Amino acid sequence: MIINKTPIRGSYIIKPKNYFDSRGYFEKQFCNSLYKKKNLNTVWKQINKSFNKKKYTFRGLHYQKKPFTEIKIVQCLKGKILDILFDLRKNSKTYLKSYSTQLSEKKSELLYVPAGVAHGYLTLTDNVEVMYFHSKIYSKKYSSGINIMEKKIKFELKKKIKKISLIDKKLKFLNEV
Repeated sequence: MIINKTPIRGSYIIKPKNYFDSRGYFEKQFCNSLYKKKNLNTVWKQINKSFNKKKYTFRGLHYQKKPFTEIKIVQCLKGKILDILFDLRKNSKTYLKSYSTQLSEKKSELLYVPAGVAHGYLTLTDNVEVMYFHSKIYSKKYSSGINIMEKKIKFELKKKIKKISLIDKKLKFLNEV
């Protein structure tokens, strides 16, 4: 596995190595010793999977507040997404910075999202499946988010959003948080 930093402090793109043979391939998704060596989280308490029917569906930008702040690993299992991060950690050098990257079944990369960073994605194809690993159990009481139309969040294709939940549409802007 290759672990590369992103422009958001504490966030990484993880590139698994594929081992091919006549049957197909084998790919290591997680390695406790490697994650420990890189000071990454090694305990995952919840795993979720989402399915999105239509291209340009948006989910997010979600995060959990203290004491339920969580680390996530995100992987696109089917299709392609534009994954978006927005740093909400006031003590971070990348505070209020956004970062986006494409994840797809073909690239098979994972995105490591540190606690305190809001996460969301825009589907770029129909029939998208996304897997999430969470370091904490979901808490509705501490669940929050930032409205994707927040001006400080910059990413290509923002105007292409066609489908978004009412809950995500009603998320607050920074000046309201």
